[in-house]
Amino acid sequence: PLEDELSIYNGLIPSQNFLKATLMFEFVDSGMREVKLKQMIGVENHIWLQIDGLPKIYAQPSNALGDNDTTRASSVYFVAFEIDEERAAKLIMSAREEWLED
Repeated sequence: PLEDELSIYNGLIPSQNFLKATLMFEFVDSGMREVKLKQMIGVENHIWLQIDGLPKIYAQPSNALGDNDTTRASSVYFVAFEIDEERAAKLIMSAREEWLED
């Protein structure tokens, strides 16, 4: 039902002080996918973002899709990074500089 879809995807909308991203691992061969995803258990604890040389911010993974399989990693992760004002300003300035260069 639509309510279920909304409850999943509304949580993916960025909120103040958060940058959200979707990370997808794609393997063409389904057999290889299963092997690799089993090897990648815990990958969500190693996703980070670094802005302009400041200390890394580790992702806060969401289980929006309800994938509770502990025998393999998920092929899709929805992650959020909590961004303080300094990082937000640097990120905005960097994007502005890129835009002006084009």
